[in-house]
Amino acid sequence: MRTIFLGIKLLISFATIELKRPSYLGSRPNSLRELKKEFKELVMGSLVLSCFIRVAKSFIHFATTRKQQEELIYLFFSMTKLIEKGFGDKKNPIVLTLESFPDIITLRNNSHNDILISELQDTVRRIKKLASNNQHYSSFESNVIKTWSTHRVRDVKQTGGRTISFDEALKAAEDRGGFYFLALVYLLNPMGLDENSERLVLLSGAWFQIIDDYDDRKIDVDNRNTSFTVSSGGSHKEIRKKYMAKYQKEIRATISSRTHGLVIFFRGLTGLVTIKPIILGEKSDWH
Repeated sequence: MRTIFLGIKLLISFATIELKRPSYLGSRPNSLRELKKEFKELVMGSLVLSCFIRVAKSFIHFATTRKQQEELIYLFFSMTKLIEKGFGDKKNPIVLTLESFPDIITLRNNSHNDILISELQDTVRRIKKLASNNQHYSSFESNVIKTWSTHRVRDVKQTGGRTISFDEALKAAEDRGGFYFLALVYLLNPMGLDENSERLVLLSGAWFQIIDDYDDRKIDVDNRNTSFTVSSGGSHKEIRKKYMAKYQKEIRATISSRTHGLVIFFRGLTGLVTIKPIILGEKSDWH
């Protein structure tokens, strides 16, 4: 039921955005093929993050309006996609390195000729302009940098053939997800983010990353070191269930009176992953 409800909610959100067609989405796709691709990107990316933020408002207050949040989340998701392409995969050459990334994402280095990096920095400039009054912007930047610093463990190309243990892969996943969600929260200008709320964000990011890694467990083989691609001694289903239970327990123990919606959201999201191939007709990467 949670899965069905969340799926319907995402579909309604997409339909609403498509009808309003805010300017930050750009021009309307010219073909059904483009529309299908945009549907995947929006629903599985920015709309999922928007849903999380709506749930997070039970324990975090933001200085940004809902309209500002929608645009910032969309740009944040777009930035994420460009960064992933920049670090390279089976379809894209490597144009970003762990050494060059901090200066590029903070706009300290503009001396480059690569189209993708130019597009990435243009997106960052749009984000920075919208967040011009955000006192947490430096925290946003630092958490974005820390998110992709986990590539030292997660990216097979970065490990130089070193065997990564299950515990290393798990910690890198939890760090990646936690820093990613913290970056998003700081981008939306939180007011009075206390230690308990920050821990909830970190746990939410860890849960999200485990879901994402489970979803991508086949395409990550020989590409990413995750809890589902390194040796663990347990089945993928067992690992997923174990850490779902772990994060759920820890979330509920943090601020018990405000976490019910958060747990429902992530349990629904986990269920959605299992039926996503049926809905979309193929397997896809969320970010």
